Amino acid sequence: MSQWQRRTFSAPGLTQVPPGPHIDALARRSKRIVRITRRSGSAGIGPYPEWAGQNRIASARADQYGNASGSEYDLIEDGSIIETKVLVLNFCSEVNLHQPKAALERKGFTLVELRDCRSLSEELADAAELWLISDSSQRLTPEALDAIEAYFADGRGLYIWGDNSPYFVDANLVLRRLFGVAMFGDSPGDQVVSMRTAAATSGLVPGHLVTTGLVNIYEGRTIAEVPTTESLQPLVYGSNGRVVTAYFDDGERRAIVDGGFTRLYYKWDTAGTDRYVINAAAWLLNIERFDR
Repeated sequence: MSQWQRRTFSAPGLTQVPPGPHIDALARRSKRIVRITRRSGSAGIGPYPEWAGQNRIASARADQYGNASGSEYDLIEDGSIIETKVLVLNFCSEVNLHQPKAALERKGFTLVELRDCRSLSEELADAAELWLISDSSQRLTPEALDAIEAYFADGRGLYIWGDNSPYFVDANLVLRRLFGVAMFGDSPGDQVVSMRTAAATSGLVPGHLVTTGLVNIYEGRTIAEVPTTESLQPLVYGSNGRVVTAYFDDGERRAIVDGGFTRLYYKWDTAGTDRYVINAAAWLLNIERFDR
């Protein structure tokens, strides 16, 4: 039987609540609740396992794509997330979230999908992170854009998904507001990329928590390029050698920007998408910020 270590993660502005059975972390900001469990004896980073940030995990056998085989090698354990909502503002009718929803629910996340902005402010109140999936025309209202900016400023995670031109209209509204950049381009993808090295211009950036347990990943069917800056750093380079996914982390706020949303529903079982989505959701919680 698994043993569990019990600790309360806290930070200024958060209310400490004594952990109950099997609860390792509880963070409350406004109505936001995040709880994560961790096995005792873990030598990892915060609530993460000891192999967090490792692409090739020595103790794991490889699956057919060269990635660590088994959900135990994801960044977080199955069932370790409690009372944590991922709100997805999905403006693109082509994007089916059935498989991402199942993957996140296996860890304990609750995925709530919205198709318009009408109840956005209310749903954001208790959401631990927001994922925005853009369409080819503007759907965000000025009020919704303000709400997203305030939500991100409050320290909650943000995932901005676009795709090949013109499927990044609302993504770019948010990107310009928050980071002063905009994704662009319409490049053929549909390839599996490995790890980026001095000899390889495409692939995953090794050593990041999001790429834990991943050696190869499917890039998406068609992709847009994501500009990088001093604060918006590369995470995945597409097969064309250009950045398809970038991340932001200033210690207080975290975001991921992605130009390949077809990964969410197209060739889901190809090279690591399931683990990538789980790892990204876990990383965006920024729970180790409260491990003090």
